Amino acid sequence: LTDPDVTIRRKALELLRGLATQKNLVTTINSMFDACVRTPPDEEWSNLVIATMIETAQYDDYALVNDFEWYTGVLVDLALIELTHFKHGERIEKELVTIVTRVNAIRPFGVEALSVLLSNS
Repeated sequence: LTDPDVTIRRKALELLRGLATQKNLVTTINSMFDACVRTPPDEEWSNLVIATMIETAQYDDYALVNDFEWYTGVLVDLALIELTHFKHGERIEKELVTIVTRVNAIRPFGVEALSVLLSNS
C-alpha cells in the first residue's frame, strides 16, 4: 500500500480487501486507514481507500465486524479527513446511520461519536 506505483498500490488494496476475515478485520482496516492518510495526500488514492474500507466492512451484511464501536470510530475518523475533493461524505453518513440504528448496543456510543462530528463542523 505504500509503493510509489499506483497500479501496485491498487492491486495490494484489492488483495488486502479479499484477505479480510473476522479475525484480521481490525488490522486490515487500520492498515488501509494508514495508507489513506499518507503525506503528501493523494486525493484519488485516499478516496479509493475510503471506499474500499467501507466495502470491506459491509461485506456479507457486516459479517466480519465484531466491534461496532471500533467501526463507528473508524467512520468518524474518515469523516474528519481533510481532502479537497472528499467523495464519500454521503456514504459515511449512511453507514453511521445504518450502524447506529441497527446495532442497539452501540447507540449511546454512536450518538457521542456523532456529536464529535457535529462539534467539528
